Amino acid sequence: MKVHTVVIILFIMVLSNLNCETNNAVAIQNVFREIAKDNIPAVVRVDALNKDGSQLSFGSGFIFRQTEETVYVLTNNHVVKPDSVMRITMHNDKQFDTVLLGRDKRTDLAVMKFTSKEKVKTVKMGKSSKIEVGDWAIGIGNPYGFNGSVTVGVISASGRAMIGGSQATDYIQTDAAINPGNSGGPLLNIYGEVIGINSWIASMTGANTGLSFAIPIDMASNILEALISNKEVQYPWLGVYVNSLTDSVFREKMGIAFEHGAFIIQIIEGSPADSGVLSVGDIIISVDDKEIKDANTLIWTVSKYLPGDKVKLKVYNNGETRIVEITLGMRPTAGEDGSVNTTSELQKSEFLGAEISSVNNDLIKLYELNKESKGVVVVAFKDNSPALNYGVQAGDVIIKINKTTIENISDLNNFITSDKEAPAGFYYTKIVRKGREMIIGIVSK
Repeated sequence: MKVHTVVIILFIMVLSNLNCETNNAVAIQNVFREIAKDNIPAVVRVDALNKDGSQLSFGSGFIFRQTEETVYVLTNNHVVKPDSVMRITMHNDKQFDTVLLGRDKRTDLAVMKFTSKEKVKTVKMGKSSKIEVGDWAIGIGNPYGFNGSVTVGVISASGRAMIGGSQATDYIQTDAAINPGNSGGPLLNIYGEVIGINSWIASMTGANTGLSFAIPIDMASNILEALISNKEVQYPWLGVYVNSLTDSVFREKMGIAFEHGAFIIQIIEGSPADSGVLSVGDIIISVDDKEIKDANTLIWTVSKYLPGDKVKLKVYNNGETRIVEITLGMRPTAGEDGSVNTTSELQKSEFLGAEISSVNNDLIKLYELNKESKGVVVVAFKDNSPALNYGVQAGDVIIKINKTTIENISDLNNFITSDKEAPAGFYYTKIVRKGREMIIGIVSK
């Protein structure tokens, strides 16, 4: 009897647990149902059409605001085509031609508007700063033209580095299925709030592989008003090029013990950083007490400020740590500089497809070098030169390669003959260009 009683009790407990698990699953299912019901009406298909009505491209977008009869749609910049007819299709198949208000290539965001006398459904905006790895993530969009599709996953990571066409630097990674046509659609949290704008996937085939990326909604919220007003989006600017110290090859080549931080390889002339308080070779380890783990962390940490904001940088160099204060400027439009010339006789050598000469009076005059210059001068390039491909220019003075100081051609030749990594090594080349130091990483072929 006792055995039978125990068996019955265990059976009841199992049934009870199964009921609890079923109830929990049903509760989660009901949440997803409500999220879909509330948000599908606010998600639109976006079509870029030629004047004759033929399709150029399509994607997704979502309605985030309605002011009287004006309805605002947020999508990806790469979805819109400025010289085409931009048409949106609602969940109920109603169509509206839109007006492109503003677009920003750097964040891959664009805002359109259309007119509707009827009240339309809008999304609820959340805070991407509050997400954590493991949180639920729900994507809604129009993959391959299947309008109003809902997919579910989790937040896989945040703060992912810039890859692809956009220069946003802290993408949200999710395993919620995102496919072609989802671009511009919302990524939602378990509360049905938008936490990101689905943007791209990492895939060799173009189909979903569980590696999907969304632009944080906080980044979009910071620039929405500028896009609506078609004003230039203003970004903060420090004015340094940096390399990550998480790169073990770079650390070894440069003889650096630090494993975290952003190593300054160039300070841009006229930038906020060009005030004399920072130098090439400094390692930025924090910004206003926020730890800087790598180059990407520095970029997106600074991006959260505004032009004119003052920041305190903790910097390490030569065994000393110091605090410097810099007022961020406004990021200028990217420009190009460059020149390639050839010339010169005397002592010459060749390195990474670049013709190198010792410093002489002719080169000092030609490239306006400092008369006291030490190092070797780049004077020409061979076809497919790795040095040229990685940004070295004629007139650059090489003063250091990896940990080896280069004062003359003999130093260079000694480095070349003793280099154990040739012909497929990594070379961090410190140069002087127009009086300014910078470091260029070159991979030999």
